[in-house]
Amino acid sequence: MIDGRPVVGEPSLMASLGAAGETLTVGGKPRMIDYGPGDPKVPSAIFADAQVSMTDALRRLPHLLEDEAAGRGVGQRALAAGAPQWRLALDEQLPTGFALRPRLLLAGQPTGPDALFDRSAAAPAQPLEPLPLDPVSVADDANYAKTLQTQGNLRPAIKEGLKAFYLV
Repeated sequence: MIDGRPVVGEPSLMASLGAAGETLTVGGKPRMIDYGPGDPKVPSAIFADAQVSMTDALRRLPHLLEDEAAGRGVGQRALAAGAPQWRLALDEQLPTGFALRPRLLLAGQPTGPDALFDRSAAAPAQPLEPLPLDPVSVADDANYAKTLQTQGNLRPAIKEGLKAFYLV
């Protein structure tokens, strides 16, 4: 339930709550997801189509920009000529030296997370490689526990504690 609206659950329970949606398999069991009314400005998509599109895009990652320039989209879709293209641009995810926020001075010094970024020391861009799409849930990911243990952002004590919940 989100804000009093059933969103994900067993199909029979979701139906009894008046929800209608897409049924998918999570952890080997059927689950229904009700995406709600949606946004009229955004085309609706079912999970299966989104999964096919993401799998295709990640597989073609090294050539995706060239394919886009040639009018090829993802998931066997052609790009519509002249249609508005939505893009997600994440600001300050990597130390690139570019940020949308202003670099205001404080006591004569620039501010911000990468205010002192040395653009000449930036590592050269690495070529993109194809990536597999992650499974839809932890229950569907046989490598989840091993992957958690390789994460550099988790402290060793947390990794050790997670072993009690996820067998490695």
